[in-house]
Amino acid sequence: MSIAQAANSKNDSNYPRTWNFKKDGVLPGRHQELRAIKAPDFNTGQLVDKVVWEAKDDRTGEIVSVFLSDTVLFNRFSRELSDRKRRGVTLKPGELITVTPLGLLQPKSSSGKPHNGYDVDFEHGVPPVTAEELLLGGTSGDEGSGNALAEATAEPPIGGQLSPDDGIPF
Repeated sequence: MSIAQAANSKNDSNYPRTWNFKKDGVLPGRHQELRAIKAPDFNTGQLVDKVVWEAKDDRTGEIVSVFLSDTVLFNRFSRELSDRKRRGVTLKPGELITVTPLGLLQPKSSSGKPHNGYDVDFEHGVPPVTAEELLLGGTSGDEGSGNALAEATAEPPIGGQLSPDDGIPF
């Protein structure tokens, strides 16, 4: 019985099989849903909170589950969802997400442990953050009057030079 089945043994027939990257390889999956479940920890066996991504294999049509318990996978999905939230968009059912296992990778620093690497490609991935968004604290101009960057860099109007009484505290 797989971990997914053990975590949901009351509904074995309703729970998709767990994708095995070592055996099954690349997963071009159409997004179905993300679920939080209780499942046994790989090391201790105790039930812990985990995230499962359910996807439809784009080649076979089989619905499978992918445990996002590898730090690399978890962080990649987390970062994508965070970036999408910033832009006001979400993962849509049917979006193609391709997960390519890269095997065991050595850490860049000597103090790290080898880890499983993955390349994750989101069909409608969010573009990288712009310099303006970074300068504005991650916003895209949707707060305040709408164009904070233009306001911050605009020249004062003619005759509108600052005077000593303009309330600047320095």
